[in-house]
Amino acid sequence: MPKETFRRLKNEKKQRIFQAAVQEFSAYRYSEASINRIVKASKIPWGSFYQYFNDKADLFLYVMERIMTEIADTGQKNLPDHGDYDTLTQFANRLASTIELNNSKPEYVRIAMLQSKEDDPVVKQFYELQDGHKQMVIDLFERDKQRGLIRDDVDATDIIEMVYLLSKEVFYTIGSDGNAYQKKMEAFLKIIQEGIRRL
Repeated sequence: MPKETFRRLKNEKKQRIFQAAVQEFSAYRYSEASINRIVKASKIPWGSFYQYFNDKADLFLYVMERIMTEIADTGQKNLPDHGDYDTLTQFANRLASTIELNNSKPEYVRIAMLQSKEDDPVVKQFYELQDGHKQMVIDLFERDKQRGLIRDDVDATDIIEMVYLLSKEVFYTIGSDGNAYQKKMEAFLKIIQEGIRRL
């Protein structure tokens, strides 16, 4: 994460560094990305970089966290006012918000596509389903059980892993066609929500 010296910079300079890093990580895998090019594109002195970040990993994680925050903020704006939605509906909304953001910022899709193929532990760690996030979604599914929205015998962990694996596979297959990705994932989520057995 950024150092305090970076946090104290003017927003214009912070944005310039962020945009330079986004362009670099959308054009090169993490292992091939160059701090030199980022420094040159952001028009900062070479020595300043290490006053702002410890290393390339620090900068990469900052960029990814900022992108994820943008997605979350977009999703929050798009949630229905009544607040009576289940976990899979929230996932579908987050998906739609991600597509909305990616349509306006295609470099985010390029980063996701390019970096998802990277073997570096820094990147792989970011792309794994984090335990904290997993537990949060499990808690949401348990809430849905208490509300009578899903069956008691449904294992939340199985659902999370199914949705996560599906979303990754569809993303890798369809790639940058956000609308096709959204349509395919919404179809899968509907099957998960409703099941396939004729009642």
